[in-house]
Amino acid sequence: MPEQQTKKEQLRQYYRTLRKERTAQEKQRLDLAMQERFCASACYRNSNVLLLYAATIAEPETEWILSQALQDEKIVGLPKCLPERQMVFCQVTNSQQLHRGAYGILEPDAACPPLESLPETGCVCLVPGLAFDRAGYRLGYGGGYYDRYFARFPKLSRMAVAFEGQIEEQLAVLPTDVRMHRIYTEEREYRI
Repeated sequence: MPEQQTKKEQLRQYYRTLRKERTAQEKQRLDLAMQERFCASACYRNSNVLLLYAATIAEPETEWILSQALQDEKIVGLPKCLPERQMVFCQVTNSQQLHRGAYGILEPDAACPPLESLPETGCVCLVPGLAFDRAGYRLGYGGGYYDRYFARFPKLSRMAVAFEGQIEEQLAVLPTDVRMHRIYTEEREYRI
């Protein structure tokens, strides 16, 4: 395994362990602060289409954002994993349309239509990750789903919600790694 890939795997393990050390009450407080910061942002207010992820138990939560976006009558999409490490975002109109899919993560059910053509403006994608750096690069889970998706939609506005402790000065990156445009933490907004 190349040295850069080995370093990424070590960082992934470190951040997985770090996430488990946070108490449920602390995580809930941080989650709400991040989500409120994102929903108060101009990026959120100016969006018409919002592509979210359904958080796993250790990831920054997005449920409040989903609820707010639906209340604000935005078009909301969540990812569905496809064969060959591909994914598609499907439109959801309520949280009851989600069920456990690949990797035990909530995904839109079969009745949710795919969002195949996305506007070049007013569309924001909120991206999960284990860590991010100040240049906007992300350490994902190693599957490359989001990097491949962004290769298909390079003009998409890419945002992240993350705990302040997930922000590194600099991450090792590969040529296929895609940068975020903004990162929202419980303490601040990083403009990249």
